[in-house]
Amino acid sequence: MGRLPQERDVAVAPLSRANKGCLFLRCHAREDRCIADEQGNFVRQWDSILAKLNVLDEQVKADATRLDEQKKMLETHGLMFQARKTQRDELIDQVRTAQDKAGVEQANLAKLQQQLFDLQREIAAARVENENLEASIRSKELGR
Repeated sequence: MGRLPQERDVAVAPLSRANKGCLFLRCHAREDRCIADEQGNFVRQWDSILAKLNVLDEQVKADATRLDEQKKMLETHGLMFQARKTQRDELIDQVRTAQDKAGVEQANLAKLQQQLFDLQREIAAARVENENLEASIRSKELGR
């Protein structure tokens, strides 16, 4: 059965609509505060990350500078290494040449020593023969 609205019901209905509007406004205000809080959090986090990024950027720049210095040092050391390697190769060639020359000189020395030894033997043999001849001549002079 349908009941007719009474004054009390009519007064409550507009009040309920007003409450709904007020509730909507409160929710909207709460959402605005939440959005503002989120934006604030985002800005703080962004600023924090930006500060960290700036520090990292400075570190990267410093590392790049050190890397350039290291590359220059490497290039310098590479040139020094090549120069010393060339010196070493030249010295090795000189040593080999000296060894070859020393080998030839040693062979010549051995040949000369052999010739000297042969001459000394011949001189010794000639001395013995000379002594024998002198002894023979003396014995003939003395008449023996």
